[in-house]
Amino acid sequence: MQPDISEDRPETWETRRERFIVGGLCLFAAIHVFIFCAAFPFFTNVDEAAQLGTLLKFAHGEVPRSFDAFSGETVRCQALYSSPFYLGGATYRSGANVQPWRLPPAQRDEWIAANASRYGGTNYQNSQPPIYYAVVSTAWKAGGAMGVDDGRRLYWMRFVNVPFVVVAVWLGWWAARLVFPASSFHRLAVPALLAFMPQSAFYSLESDTFSPVFFGLAFVLLLRLSAAETPSVWLGAAAGLALAGAFLVKMTNVPPLMVAAGFFLSWVWRLWRTGELGRWFTTVAALGLCALVPAATWSIWCKQTFGDFTGTRIKAEFWTWAPKPLADWWPHPIFTLPGAKKFLALFLSEFWQGEFTWHVQPMALRLPSWIYEITTVALLAVVLVALLRRPALLTELQRRALWFGFFAFTSCAAFLAYVSISYNFNHCPIPNPEFPYLTIGRQALGALIPFMLVFVTGLNTVMFRATPRTKFLVLGIILAAMLGAEIVTDRRAFGDPYNWFYL
Repeated sequence: MQPDISEDRPETWETRRERFIVGGLCLFAAIHVFIFCAAFPFFTNVDEAAQLGTLLKFAHGEVPRSFDAFSGETVRCQALYSSPFYLGGATYRSGANVQPWRLPPAQRDEWIAANASRYGGTNYQNSQPPIYYAVVSTAWKAGGAMGVDDGRRLYWMRFVNVPFVVVAVWLGWWAARLVFPASSFHRLAVPALLAFMPQSAFYSLESDTFSPVFFGLAFVLLLRLSAAETPSVWLGAAAGLALAGAFLVKMTNVPPLMVAAGFFLSWVWRLWRTGELGRWFTTVAALGLCALVPAATWSIWCKQTFGDFTGTRIKAEFWTWAPKPLADWWPHPIFTLPGAKKFLALFLSEFWQGEFTWHVQPMALRLPSWIYEITTVALLAVVLVALLRRPALLTELQRRALWFGFFAFTSCAAFLAYVSISYNFNHCPIPNPEFPYLTIGRQALGALIPFMLVFVTGLNTVMFRATPRTKFLVLGIILAAMLGAEIVTDRRAFGDPYNWFYL
């Protein structure tokens, strides 16, 4: 039995109330992300300066073609607006309590000249796909046209994250409504967890912020196609463009995109087996062309410009990563129980909370990290057992969606594990020979919406005997704990004299 996927359900008091709640969650997500974007000073320890360097190139109409040095404009912004507290506090830089942008022009120029040597170097982000930089750089250009100072223009670019997180919340509701139309817990818990998620990548200049929207949209559209009874060329084209968009936002979306490709091929196989492929051929072709042509165009450009189809080889060489012979993979500590636990714990903690540091210490409390890690593993295991042992309790579309979400998320972890064991990290700061684990959780954000659908299904399964009121009470406690832990963790940033509130 297929669930009703019609968008023309009759409007009732309950559906109006649900839309009102989801609208409230979208508003909360906007306020949540805006406040934390404003609270964190520039430049975070997570590649934010390099992101700015690439953004400014796009703002000036230039697509980077090499790993060149940071521009004078980038260095000037770093010298004026960098908080010292990510990397060491007052001892990190002389005069650390000075707000350089407030100095008279002559003294400001002296300050920039005295501190510029700290901020040079090569921009290793220049080979990244273009969508994020093309979109966010418009905020810098708009600020300049309006006469806004550079400090506020930096935050304007960060604030572009706000509408994208709001769209991700709405997409989470759409996905849950499509797959679990009879479960109000799914329909509200998925967008609620997305709105409250304390992922610090949402508060920084990071292309990972766009990944949930593009891949989440592709996820929903592919599910709609797989359950539709009549072909739709426009729906196929939209799904293909969403897949291409996920590719052109971040190369680390390739693992979940491979899962999406497998889902697409299995759907085509079902059409062929049932004799329906001919009727659906135009829709299938539209999806394939809209996905492959933009992705192939960028890949060819990368090959001609950076020497490989993804533009990642030059970045690996910059960080002194070198491929290992296959025989050298197996001694890696990830194949031991302590090593596997360390990798998984760090990956899951960073997936939920991010990677910011303050005075060189991670901005993540141990207890919340431990809870995120344990609950994620446990609830994914619950859903996996349900899919394997009790598939009849789920509709066909629900099984497809949950398998899709499970493999999309685990493929990200598997890819990071693969890179960890297949490279020597030589002189890279982290990972390095003493800590040979690539655990960048934000690189799994493309799979965020499918993951949340699986996570909430596990939570709902665990509470299968509870009443709806009890389930929502538990959800409320979880959300309050998430927000409370984030406030306690990040409260130090709010008083930093370099953030948006002090400009």
